[in-house]
Amino acid sequence: MSRWLLFFYLTLNALLAPARPTLAQIKPANGQFLSEGRAIDEFHCVPNASGPRPAIILIHGCGPLGFGDDEYHEMCASLAEHSYYAMFVEYYSRTGQPNCAQFANDLENSLAARTPLPSAIYIRTISAAIESLQANDKIDSTHIGLLAFADGVCDALTIASVDPDIRAVVGYYPFVTPRLEMFVRQAKVFPSTLMLRGEGDSRVSGSYAREMEDLLSQHQGDHQVHTYSDVEHAFNFHEARGFDPVATKDAWSRAIAFFDNHLR
Repeated sequence: MSRWLLFFYLTLNALLAPARPTLAQIKPANGQFLSEGRAIDEFHCVPNASGPRPAIILIHGCGPLGFGDDEYHEMCASLAEHSYYAMFVEYYSRTGQPNCAQFANDLENSLAARTPLPSAIYIRTISAAIESLQANDKIDSTHIGLLAFADGVCDALTIASVDPDIRAVVGYYPFVTPRLEMFVRQAKVFPSTLMLRGEGDSRVSGSYAREMEDLLSQHQGDHQVHTYSDVEHAFNFHEARGFDPVATKDAWSRAIAFFDNHLR
C-alpha cells in the first residue's frame, strides 16, 4: 500500500469512527429546602463523580436582587467540575430583600461594619441548608465548606464557629461585626479560613479588614489572607464598578486550591 493510500485510509477511518463520549456539561439545577417550615430557593450543581462528595455552600452578600447571578452560576458549575457538590442559597427568601439597593455598585454607599441586619434569620436559613445537605446521600456530610461574600462572610464564620462539620471557609472582602466577634471568641474549634480582599476597597476600610485578620489569627492557626493592590469591592463581579478580571482569576484559583487542601 502506498504512503498516500495509507494516509487516505487512516484519515477516512478517523472521520467515520464514532466520536468518543464526553462528560455531560454541568449545569445548575433549581431546588428548594425547608427552613422552619418555609420553602427556601436554592440551585445546586452535581459533580460527575461517584460516591459521596464534599459540599460547598455559596453565601451571597447584600446586593440588588439578581446581582451576580451569572457569576454565581459559573462558580457553582466550576466547583462541581472540581468534584464538589455545590449549592447556592437564596437566604433572603424568608425576609425579603433587605435595603441594600446598589450595595455592590454604588461606591458612595458606605458598607459600615456596624450596620445591623437580621442575620439571626439568615444564619438559621443557611444552617437549614447544611442540614438538607447532610441528609443527601451524595454528600460527605463531614466535609463541608462555605464560600461567602461581604456580609455573607459574617454569617459563614458565625455558623462555622458552632458547626464542627464546616472544615473550610473562603471569604471575599470580609469585615467584622460585634455578633461575629462574640461567636468566634467563644468557639472551641474553628475551621481553616482564607480571606480575599482588595487593598483599594472603598466599602470595607482597611481597619475593618485588619480587625477580621486579627480576630481570626487569634483563634485559628490556619488562617490565610491575600490582598490585591488597588482592587475594589466586589472585584469578581462583572456588574460591579470595581470588577478586576486578573484578581478574579487569581482569587478563584486560590479558593479552589484552598478547598482542595482542606476538604479532600
